[in-house]
Amino acid sequence: MKQTIFVPLRQRNYGKIFIAQVLSDLGNWLDFIALNTLIVYVWDLGPEAVAALVITFGLPWVLVGPIAGVWIDRLPKRAVMISSDLIRIFIVLGLYWAPNIYVLLPLVFLKGSFGAIFDPARQSAIRMIVPKESLPQAISLSQFSVQSTKVFAPILGAVFVSMAGARSAFLVEGALFLLSALLLVTLPALKNQTSDHQPTQEKERYWVQFRQGWAHVLTNRLLFIATLSITVGLFINFMYDGLLPLWTKHLDMDEKVFGMVLSAIGLGSVVGAVVVGQFAVWQKRPLAMMSIGCAIAGLQVLLMGLGGLEIIGGGVYFWFIVFLLLGMASSAVFIPFGYIMQMETPQRLIGRVSATANAVQNTTMLVSPSIGAFLAKIFGVGYVFFGSGLALALFGGSVLMVSFRISKGVKSSDQKEGSVSA
Repeated sequence: MKQTIFVPLRQRNYGKIFIAQVLSDLGNWLDFIALNTLIVYVWDLGPEAVAALVITFGLPWVLVGPIAGVWIDRLPKRAVMISSDLIRIFIVLGLYWAPNIYVLLPLVFLKGSFGAIFDPARQSAIRMIVPKESLPQAISLSQFSVQSTKVFAPILGAVFVSMAGARSAFLVEGALFLLSALLLVTLPALKNQTSDHQPTQEKERYWVQFRQGWAHVLTNRLLFIATLSITVGLFINFMYDGLLPLWTKHLDMDEKVFGMVLSAIGLGSVVGAVVVGQFAVWQKRPLAMMSIGCAIAGLQVLLMGLGGLEIIGGGVYFWFIVFLLLGMASSAVFIPFGYIMQMETPQRLIGRVSATANAVQNTTMLVSPSIGAFLAKIFGVGYVFFGSGLALALFGGSVLMVSFRISKGVKSSDQKEGSVSA
């Protein structure tokens, strides 16, 4: 019988984890508008402060996640997730009372740090609860939560900011984390199974186990190529991502249109998550699916570049469709990557490998936007979009060819538990 995207929700424990993730994801993004409102409108600070906030968002995933990954693998996953939620309640209460940016940024870093701990623990918990045949749907639902909350949480945050002031969003955020923690309390302990937990592991030193996560990513061919692919793709993505306001302004679109096209990306990501989860035929060749999604995204960005160079025209509805397809393509990249990571990683390493993958991906966010801004200043915004789109499309095509070349080797060498072909 064909599985639908909602099949994993029939399992009571996964349903609890999914709802808890939705609440936690809402909490992660609800304060996005509030933080920017405080910095720009209440404290009257400039672009340097906004840039500092963006960097502070990304740093915990790069610095804290990999270091905490060892402990995430050692400890009961339920306890890790509940603790992360409860601690973030006190942090957002601190954000409510923050008098200036010097207090606010360390609190944002701490909140992100526990988010970087919560996510690998959630990934490991999913692996413990969900059967392998339902993993594509479970990962699609997780991506659905991430993308839909990115769209709706800032909107809700804007409503709270307009009705009750910027700081009200922090109180709602704390309530969401509390609800998530209360729901997770009803889960079983989710400890590592003895059969998958090596007897000598507890005696191994911390840094030995830390290196095991990195070593697994580097030595597992399919996982390494998938991680490298999504990192390069994100590096190219962040080169143009921060230039979207300038792109819309160059095409004489006002801020309302800018908000609409951004919503189109979020809507496309949600639709893509449902479609990819519903039709999981790609699970036999997830790397090929990633490459196709990357190539399609590249073609959409290339069209945006042609628009920025005034080579092609297009109305609001045309660009809405382009952004919608861009969002759908992103789901075709992230969901197969999550599937590869889950299937190619032993249960005892999921926390470390997930944290390592998050760190590598988020490093691009700290470097790439500056390069994109520099290139835009020299060549213009249109050329950055055109070049980024062309690079994404060519890179996706290259990875597609690589996926077919390595698939034969993967099939013959990865007959171990949890392996997939390229």
